[in-house]
Amino acid sequence: MENLIVWLSLIATAAILFSPRLTASPVWRATVTPLASIIGSGFLVSLPLLAHNLGSFAVAGMAFLVLFSYLLGAAIRFNILHGEPLFASRSAFHHKADIHSFDINVR
Repeated sequence: MENLIVWLSLIATAAILFSPRLTASPVWRATVTPLASIIGSGFLVSLPLLAHNLGSFAVAGMAFLVLFSYLLGAAIRFNILHGEPLFASRSAFHHKADIHSFDINVR
C-alpha cells in the first residue's frame, strides 16, 4: 500500500510539473533552473536519513520538510516584498532614533 501511495504521488506530481502551461512559463523556468540542484541535493541527503530514522513514515517526513521549506520561503519572500522598498527609500533610517530601533544589543 505504501509503494502505491508513493507511485501515485509521483505520477500526479510529474503530470503537474510537465504540463505545457507550466513548462512554458518564463517565471517557472527561471525558478526551476537554480533550485533544481539545491532541492535535489537536499533530497539525496535527507531522504536516506528520514528512511533510517522514520521507517515507513519517511514519505510523511519528506512531505513535512517540503511544507516547512515552502513556509520558510514564504516568510523570506514576504520580507523581501515588504522590507526592500522600505530600506530602499531610506525613510526607515531618516532619524538616528530610528536606527536604534533596528539595533540588536548583544552583550
